[in-house]
Amino acid sequence: MYISESLRFWIRFLSAVLLSLSMGLGGGVLMGRELLHRALMSDATAFFIFRPAGEFFSVYSLINSPSELKRLSGYYSLMEYGHRDDAFLMERFSLERSPAVRRTIVWMLGFSEGSEQVTKFLMDAYPGSSGAVRDQILQSLSSVSPRHYRDFVKKNSIKNDLQGR
Repeated sequence: MYISESLRFWIRFLSAVLLSLSMGLGGGVLMGRELLHRALMSDATAFFIFRPAGEFFSVYSLINSPSELKRLSGYYSLMEYGHRDDAFLMERFSLERSPAVRRTIVWMLGFSEGSEQVTKFLMDAYPGSSGAVRDQILQSLSSVSPRHYRDFVKKNSIKNDLQGR
């Protein structure tokens, strides 16, 4: 049986293409599994390729750190990256014990203009908070909802409110 030279060329060409595709696909699957495994085992080299994932991992590590300063850095990083989530912050406020971290969370919530949920949260958090946190709650409440702020100050007979300073 005689096979023409042009047919041999196409057979070789298609064989090479199929071999390259299968090697690339197999290599990609194996590398993807390895990167995922390293990411789950907290190996930082897995994040060398994926920068946003690395930023998420570093912020996540900071926020969950036992160190107060690292947690503060984590919250400021959320603001810097533009990933402020009100529901998450309100949940974290109840978990935090540090007045400095709680004050920072309240400060971040102050950027939620017009949010009824944040307004209610701030008004509910005020009675159980300490001095510096209370001051920040008033400041954030005045930014989120000036009308609710005025009503809240009157209702609770708060002296030395922000308007009077």
